[in-house]
Amino acid sequence: MDILKTISEKQAMIMIKSANLRKKYEEILIMRYVDNMSCQEIADLKGKELQTIRNEVCIARKKFYNKIG
Repeated sequence: MDILKTISEKQAMIMIKSANLRKKYEEILIMRYVDNMSCQEIADLKGKELQTIRNEVCIARKKFYNKIG
């Protein structure tokens, strides 16, 4: 279960910030789970391919869960 999908945006922000991820991963998790942006919206905003953003979200999520245990 993806805890970031089940908690409030404020709680997600606190958890993401406390994980001390690289800025790149922190930013993408905030856009996805706090700002509730779709991967397509993030890709459009960043000027990247959709699959690239999906991969970055996946990597960021793994790093996040490794940090928080």
